[in-house]
Amino acid sequence: MGFIRSYVLAIVVLSLLLSLPVEADDRPGFDWELGSRLLAEGKYVEAIEAGGMRGDLLQSAMTQLISNSIKDEDPQVTARLYDAYFDFSPFGRAFNWFSHGLVVQQCVEFREQAGLATSPEWVDEVAASKLYARIAAQQADPQQVNPWDLLLDLARQHPNSRFCSAALYAVAAREPDTDVRYRQIQACIQLISDRDPNPRRLVQLRIAALEQLTTNGLSEVAEAISRESTLLWEQRYYLLMAASHYTEAADRFRCYKEFLERFPGALETDRAVGGWVQTQLENQVTPAGALAELRAYESRHPGQDLSQALFAISKQHFQLQEYEASLNLLQEIHDKYQQSAIRARAQVGMAEVYHELGDEEQMVQAYKAAVSMPREQTNTDLMDASDTHNRAIQALGRHFLKKRKFKESMAYWKQWEPQSWCGTCGMEMNSDRRRMIALCLLQLEQPD
Repeated sequence: MGFIRSYVLAIVVLSLLLSLPVEADDRPGFDWELGSRLLAEGKYVEAIEAGGMRGDLLQSAMTQLISNSIKDEDPQVTARLYDAYFDFSPFGRAFNWFSHGLVVQQCVEFREQAGLATSPEWVDEVAASKLYARIAAQQADPQQVNPWDLLLDLARQHPNSRFCSAALYAVAAREPDTDVRYRQIQACIQLISDRDPNPRRLVQLRIAALEQLTTNGLSEVAEAISRESTLLWEQRYYLLMAASHYTEAADRFRCYKEFLERFPGALETDRAVGGWVQTQLENQVTPAGALAELRAYESRHPGQDLSQALFAISKQHFQLQEYEASLNLLQEIHDKYQQSAIRARAQVGMAEVYHELGDEEQMVQAYKAAVSMPREQTNTDLMDASDTHNRAIQALGRHFLKKRKFKESMAYWKQWEPQSWCGTCGMEMNSDRRRMIALCLLQLEQPD
């Protein structure tokens, strides 16, 4: 009975969602290729003005901004990035709520220091972030104040805040009774919609509501939006969102395949093809079988960037210890896709294959080539904040240390820039860096 009740409630929420009016898309046209190139060149304002600062590109720029990686002395550049974040984030949310809170706080501090006026929207978001922090804190000790009361306060005081749906999700997750949770969610949504009848904001809130009721709720709603929306960018965006959030590989495969059929040649095709191939591998398709499917797709759609798909297949070959097959695909990425977003990762992959093959000379050359290439995030796991440059630097430092070439090893350890989302891990990595440098110095001081 509980499953049936949840299913009926999900259908009700979904019907309300799909009855919302569709907004006109009055934003600049989105050019992913142009935005990628301008972002790589550090031309942030030009990327914004060209309409090429959305989605993952905007996330990348904001990540650099809040981690102080953007070294531009012109405060107007930073100001434009904050404005772009506020204007172009899908549903007003670029990546996650923790990072969003950092963006909000740092934006206001930056404007005050630069003597720039802060818009009422940002001031309101700062106030909302403080109330959201109280709501999040109540999850640890809910006896002090009812989190639902704080949530309703947030909805009343800041109905158009990006934190409303985050608070809704955080509070609803505590309620064990599905019926009670649903009634409370609906009351909050109604309160917000009465004060701020923004269709896209309501969609965001209802996604948070539906996610509480069904395992794949977010993906189901995103998939429905993709089919109902009249805006092409929304159709593509939400179909990819559905594909990335489904728990079953078969569902992800279906969404990626539908994307490729509905939007051949779209700007996000490389990501979709990569996901399509990856889900094939998860469904026990052999690397050779996945590659055959990819070659057939390539024959029908020549000229598309297939680097992410080739990379996924090469990793599978590597795991199966089929090193020559893995190396051939990585070499193809390097030679054929000069502008690929994962070319440096492919270069590091080639070095790792050469290591397994015992070819130290080629390994060293490959790692050195990776050091000279633009950095790419490695994202090997949840806590990985490193990049291809640092990974190659560490490998070279270890290699030359093993060969007792301490001067060369020390030079690479000095170039290592430890990065981690975890403060303790970061301290340990910096300690390792100092220890390796000290070890090299000690060996250099020893007589032959």
